[in-house]
Amino acid sequence: MSKAIQQIPLNLKHIESQGREDFLVSDCNAQAAQAIDQWPRWANFSIIIQGAEACGKSHLLSIWVERSGAEIVSSDTFMAQGWTAFSETKALAIDGIDALIGDVDAERQLFHIYNHMKESDGHLLLASETVPKELRFSLPDLGSRLRSVPLYHIDQPDDALLTAILVKMFSDRNLRINADVLNYVTPRIERSFAAARAFVDAADQRALATKRGITIPIAREVLINE
Repeated sequence: MSKAIQQIPLNLKHIESQGREDFLVSDCNAQAAQAIDQWPRWANFSIIIQGAEACGKSHLLSIWVERSGAEIVSSDTFMAQGWTAFSETKALAIDGIDALIGDVDAERQLFHIYNHMKESDGHLLLASETVPKELRFSLPDLGSRLRSVPLYHIDQPDDALLTAILVKMFSDRNLRINADVLNYVTPRIERSFAAARAFVDAADQRALATKRGITIPIAREVLINE
């Protein structure tokens, strides 16, 4: 029996919709979303959004940047440019601050921008995968400050949100997924945002390679190989 010829999938980037209307709200992330919606009426000049990889932290940062006109930088970019590069900025979002903790120089940069934004009546939005109280700070003063910042945690999704996330992720790739496929997949994958993204990536690649739609057999193949 001849084997089906597989198309080598191209590693093309897809664009994820990042508007407020695209952020799916459930019990696991409602407080974090509400905090973003409440800007600029924050009780503190700074807040921290914390949650696991792919949970929607960067999406919330993008929403806030769009509303506030803030600058947004990754921890790598922030460290490369130094805090003085943002000394004229009135609102700043830094994604992945936990990557800076443990490096004395990086912590000094974060300490300076924290103090600067506080003293200049600016706003500072920070995102981290790790709860600040679990981070091992080299600078005790920075640790005490960040542990006092209002923290909004994003939990892993429940079944309803996980299903909605799968629909959105496929929609971002201009792919439709039928209800029977969703009903098959949702109870069988890990309850995490990262697992949902990994499944969608793999299913998309598998569908391209075999020139088939996203079907239960495709989903089964992906789940078996994970």
